[in-house]
Amino acid sequence: MARVTCSTISTTEVNLETQLIVKRAGTLHGLCGWLETELAAGIGLSNRPGETRATTNYAQGFFPVSRPTAVRKGDRVNLRIASLDSVHWRWRVEIERRTGTRTTTLDRFDQATFRGIPLSAESMRNFVPERRPRLSARGLAEQFVLGLADGDNSVEELQRGLRKRYPDLFASQEEANSFVAEVLNRCA
Repeated sequence: MARVTCSTISTTEVNLETQLIVKRAGTLHGLCGWLETELAAGIGLSNRPGETRATTNYAQGFFPVSRPTAVRKGDRVNLRIASLDSVHWRWRVEIERRTGTRTTTLDRFDQATFRGIPLSAESMRNFVPERRPRLSARGLAEQFVLGLADGDNSVEELQRGLRKRYPDLFASQEEANSFVAEVLNRCA
């Protein structure tokens, strides 16, 4: 837990190091952070998961780990989280299991939001193994461009073909050209 006294705060820097104990077996996908504040004696504000009092417009923070990790009751999760500007975050997660006198590190993660986009609940649904995804119109357009990028077609042919195939998706040839450039910069 990080405690901040707003009347004396002089920096946006956050450095937190804590240890959490797993309460039940399951799969760790990440850690959630939230706000709890005391505005005045007996008057508080919170966006804690499951909070039943008045809701806020403050979002919770979700700090994912790069791969799901099975945990057992009693495993220890060591967390270090830091931000210099409250916009870009870095979090390090280490999962340990104690067996008798021996401690084993199950997994370590070192992640950051720098040059990243925080994940929304909607985007997290894309990671559910049972989900049956369907490409969006832009996804189909990207598939089309990549299918034609076979070494036989020129960039100009890709651009014209895209605009002809998806006229409702690209209002102008310039938009289609930019889309082709974006796809080729990432994939070719």
